[in-house]
Amino acid sequence: MNGNKNYLTFEKWWDGHSEMTKEEMHSTVENLFVGDKLEKDKLSLDRKKILNLKDIKRPMLLFASEGDNIAPPQQALDWIIKSYGSMEKNE
Repeated sequence: MNGNKNYLTFEKWWDGHSEMTKEEMHSTVENLFVGDKLEKDKLSLDRKKILNLKDIKRPMLLFASEGDNIAPPQQALDWIIKSYGSMEKNE
């Protein structure tokens, strides 16, 4: 039951703050939230090249909020540890 409440809260928030198309929203949910494809290095935008977070060479600025009841900071930022493991370059 709690999952339905979170989903409805998320849907209401997203609908009020996003200008994404229905297809873009579904793709984001399926590939990032449900399937974690970006985190698992299985996401392709053009069906040719798989995106790999370790290929990003520039600094990233990330935001997370304790007030986010859909994806709290630990959940929202867990991909960093899962993707990079450590600060060592060759890992």
